[in-house]
Amino acid sequence: MERFFYCADGSKIDYLLKDVPLLISAATLWKKGKFNLPKNLNGATEIFLDSGGFSFFTTWEKYPFSPEEYIAFILRFKERYPQLKYVAIMDYPCENFVNRKSLKTNYQRINATVQNAKELLSHNIPASWVSVVQGYSYSDYRYCCDLMEEMNLFTPLTAVGSICTRKKISEIFTILRIVKQYTGALHAFGLEYQALKIRSIWDLLYSCDSGAWKFTSRNHKERGFGGFWRPRNHEDKIKNLALYQEKINSLFIMRGEEQERWKNLTCAIDGTGFEIADDAMPRQRVTENGRKTNRT
Repeated sequence: MERFFYCADGSKIDYLLKDVPLLISAATLWKKGKFNLPKNLNGATEIFLDSGGFSFFTTWEKYPFSPEEYIAFILRFKERYPQLKYVAIMDYPCENFVNRKSLKTNYQRINATVQNAKELLSHNIPASWVSVVQGYSYSDYRYCCDLMEEMNLFTPLTAVGSICTRKKISEIFTILRIVKQYTGALHAFGLEYQALKIRSIWDLLYSCDSGAWKFTSRNHKERGFGGFWRPRNHEDKIKNLALYQEKINSLFIMRGEEQERWKNLTCAIDGTGFEIADDAMPRQRVTENGRKTNRT
């Protein structure tokens, strides 16, 4: 992995995030029916703008803005922040708790994600589009990847969604492994620190993001960096950021030191240490009705 994006939230605390890559969600910038530019991202080395689907669809059934409005905001954003480098397409998350009033099934949500990608990628913007692979089951991700491959919708950096709330790290690994077999550089949305520590997951990624630095753990143990509540004062936020940056920087240092030492070593199972589920293997194509056919 080469990049770790710290998640900004459009508040005054964002000015603390200096000399690091930042990701900001469009959901934090949409207020009172319009987009508002953030004010404190000048310290970012590069910026990744996410469409905010995960935040929007915990309550709403559709995006409150159109693709045209999104593109217009991207142009304004780039003019204010030349560091804008990546922009995610408007995807539809597939977690079980999302609002499904309009798009009830995962396949419907995947189809809508793919159609948005097709429309948005037809527009040139002064940044790099990032397509998003959506799904929840392994076959969901396979179906999405098949559609994107047929329509040539993979981008140089492709993101993987609906993994940030998963508790089983082996599921995260398997999903990333599925998508990696279709495309090149991968970004993982909302990847927790416990997953990032796994070498085989780290090696599958170009980048990931996390907002866990914003939270205080209940017991201050390592596992608590998944986050439990927001700090109540400025000093605690600064302390949390310093602790989290130290942990992420340590991972980058450790991976760099390991690179030569590990390159000729393999784990016992499939070179990774994780068992791969039978339905994760890529040699069959998944159709919309869930049936598998031989890939050509």
